[in-house]
Amino acid sequence: MEERLRAGQPAPEAGRYEVIARNGDRTGIYRRGLKGRPLPPTPKKGQRYEYVGQRRVGRP
Repeated sequence: MEERLRAGQPAPEAGRYEVIARNGDRTGIYRRGLKGRPLPPTPKKGQRYEYVGQRRVGRP
């Protein structure tokens, strides 16, 4: 299991972060994080972020 991050914490890596519900379920909600910048607020109290990787852009 990856490290869960709170809103406002600096993003350790640039890429996509998924919102994780309080009970640990995946929500399917993604936010973009920039390395060293604070993560945005989550939709609901008690939710966390989990880094899911970088999104591939352009031609494969």
